[in-house]
Amino acid sequence: MTRVLILTLPEKGHYHPFLGPAAALVEAGADVAWTAPRDIRAPLAAAGFHQVLVPDGTPEPSAENRGAALAALLREPMRLRAGIRALLVDAVEADGMTVRGVLATHYHADHIGGSMMGYAIEGVGQLLERVACPVHVQRDEAPWVARTTGLSEGDLAVHEPGDTITVGGVEIELVHTPGHTPGSQCFLVDGYLVSGDTLFLDGCGRTDLPGSDAGQMYESLQRLAHLPDDTIVYPGHRYSMPSSATMTAIREQNYVFKPSSRDQWLTMFGR
Repeated sequence: MTRVLILTLPEKGHYHPFLGPAAALVEAGADVAWTAPRDIRAPLAAAGFHQVLVPDGTPEPSAENRGAALAALLREPMRLRAGIRALLVDAVEADGMTVRGVLATHYHADHIGGSMMGYAIEGVGQLLERVACPVHVQRDEAPWVARTTGLSEGDLAVHEPGDTITVGGVEIELVHTPGHTPGSQCFLVDGYLVSGDTLFLDGCGRTDLPGSDAGQMYESLQRLAHLPDDTIVYPGHRYSMPSSATMTAIREQNYVFKPSSRDQWLTMFGR
């Protein structure tokens, strides 16, 4: 059976919202296409996909193709994701480095793998089959991570708010930001913040999911808002055109910082 790899996004790794129609297409037996940046073409092609190179600036695929694109990962996750995972580890090892740990922002399967909407998503569990390293989580998140991924307590490095870990000569502060989940955390590195699903450039993480708490989200956002103005924020999802912004710009433009009090915030965003 021919599989088609549609390459419409050559470098930037921005992924389209395929999830909507994908499940129905899988059930209907649709064979599929996938959209990928250049650096993961090789493992996808090795998994049996025929490459169709689409020039830069080509219009988006049709709704049918867009939905079918995700079906490749849903139907054959082991072959495809194993190839991508191997590519990443191989790149690290080719540079003479070793994977020493995993930084997990929170327990949701779209970030660390596990079970999501009835589908098994590969993630840290499969990574640990190849490399032996700890998964760094907040204490409040540990049971949720273990339940989602099937990892044991021994696989997790459990942290308290404000802990730091060192990678080479780089210090990473683990900033506990509960709200989206009980143990959500952000990573602060030399003026750069990886904010996971706590803070996006527009909006913040949902507070209507298991373990969410709107009041805690408000407090976490206030904590982040007090970071230095020139802190560069990189969110866990790209829901806006730019991929990063300064904390100053986010405070000025993001609607989650518009309410003037906690009560007003909860009225607007609490669920």
